[in-house]
Amino acid sequence: MRLVIQTTHFLLPPSLAMVGGSVVVLLIESALDWGWTDLGLGPCRWTGLVSLVAGIALDAWCAREFAKAGGTFNFLNPPRSLVVNGPYRYSRNPIYVGGVLILAGLVVVFSSAFLLIYLGLYVLFLDRILIPLIEEPGLERRFGEEYRRYRARVPRWAGFRNG
Repeated sequence: MRLVIQTTHFLLPPSLAMVGGSVVVLLIESALDWGWTDLGLGPCRWTGLVSLVAGIALDAWCAREFAKAGGTFNFLNPPRSLVVNGPYRYSRNPIYVGGVLILAGLVVVFSSAFLLIYLGLYVLFLDRILIPLIEEPGLERRFGEEYRRYRARVPRWAGFRNG
């Protein structure tokens, strides 16, 4: 039996939870000052800006595609039609791919073991709970066969055939 959570909205949008969670994690890590939490990346940590900028650019591209479909990232104003263009040709969840890139960039920039742990938990939450139990069933209800065909041809995560 497969669990499906039926909801029309979230208490907190996932991208806001990611940013807010990152701030909380960094504050906790700073307050604890255990010493071992620095990944020791030194001057290399600024390479994380590449991932950070790539994630922001990808999310901006997604926002443009949502706007063309008559909607926004806001869960209260979703697109009126199934978005399959732009980055959605390569991933069913490019917004989350962008978020993961942003968070990975923050891990490197802040050289943070706590953020690395948070990143792993965030990806697990997206891949095992949010996407398969809430978002995908909702898209299937809204768009029916069109979504099922799209789901069969485009991977959940770019380059990975799962779900």
